[in-house]
Amino acid sequence: MKVKLRNAALAALGLAAAIVVAAVVVNQLPGGSATTPAAVDSPAGAASVAPEADQSAVPEADQSATPKVPPTLDEAKPTPGSSTGGHEQQPSVNMSSPPYVLPPSAPRRPLVFAPLPKTASAQGKIVAGFPSTVIPLAQKSTVTFTSVGSAETRLQVGLDATSSLGPTAILDFYRTALGSVGLTATTTPALDGSIALAFVRGADTVTVTASATGDGSRYTVYGVFTTEV
Repeated sequence: MKVKLRNAALAALGLAAAIVVAAVVVNQLPGGSATTPAAVDSPAGAASVAPEADQSAVPEADQSATPKVPPTLDEAKPTPGSSTGGHEQQPSVNMSSPPYVLPPSAPRRPLVFAPLPKTASAQGKIVAGFPSTVIPLAQKSTVTFTSVGSAETRLQVGLDATSSLGPTAILDFYRTALGSVGLTATTTPALDGSIALAFVRGADTVTVTASATGDGSRYTVYGVFTTEV
């Protein structure tokens, strides 16, 4: 009986030794690890979830590192043409600048020049010295009388004529002719049955009066001019 028990104990020890040897051999094999856990397969169709980044690892920007600098007065001024509140900003006016002064105008030339003609008159024609460039004869006219009279720097002229044009056409003609040399027309009183215009340019004056006749009109022109302006 004792022999059987001893043999059983020896067999158990031999079996235990064999198990230990087998475990050592398995650990020595390539890729073998007794402690490596088996991989767990993910369910089919499941998306892999990446680990969330550590937000605390990224430092926040330091807002106080670059302090805001208020704009200067020049930078704060709106530029000309920029809009503010829906309205265009007008350029500012420099009140310290002197007022704008217009350049002097060209000196006015007189309409008549010295030496002035001697006093004279003529029937049915233009008298010598009459300023025809200033007071031309109206269209379709026949001269009745002309005259010139001078005294120092002043010249007086007169024209009496008839025309087939009506009174209004005569005044329109002289409005254009005298206006071209700078004389400005204004209405002036006239005798019954007549119409008249007065023209002024500084000290120079001209009056034109026209009245209707059976076949046109009769008109007179009286002017006063000076060689000084």
